Amino acid sequence: MLTLLNGRIEVESKIGKGSTFTIFLPCETKLQSEKIQNLSQTEEVKRKTIYPKPHIFVVEDNNLNIEVMKHFVKDVASMEFALTSNTAMEKIKANNYDILLFDIKLGQGISGIELMKEVRKLPNYKNTPIIAITGYTESEDQANFINLGFTHYLAKPFSKNQIVDLIGKIIQA
Repeated sequence: MLTLLNGRIEVESKIGKGSTFTIFLPCETKLQSEKIQNLSQTEEVKRKTIYPKPHIFVVEDNNLNIEVMKHFVKDVASMEFALTSNTAMEKIKANNYDILLFDIKLGQGISGIELMKEVRKLPNYKNTPIIAITGYTESEDQANFINLGFTHYLAKPFSKNQIVDLIGKIIQA
């Protein structure tokens, strides 16, 4: 996960004294932030003329994965999430999302596969793109998820470019 965020870990160890682990994550300076914001605003204007910013919903039971996803998609989509399938179903029924992303193996409640099947029964979600996000990475797994009713598949761990490209591809289709 750390490498996906362009970070690194350093370890310093002294016998009899202990070890120090330092985690480095990229941080923007104020000048970099202003340049990025100006570039983002320019890109935002260009992007709005191509397609609107989609409203995505992620069902993922790992808080760290949720935070990474927020970081990855913040410039291309608005994002809501749920940690359980029960909470997810409540939010999905109450809102109209453009793209849904479901972790396959959820810790509590039904699986992402069962959740997708339940969501497909809702009239306004019959044709909504639903992405399977999973650690199951064999080629037959991907085909199986598509055959079950998911429209797309994204293997964990995935990069920012992979998720952003997939969202763009879906919106432009």
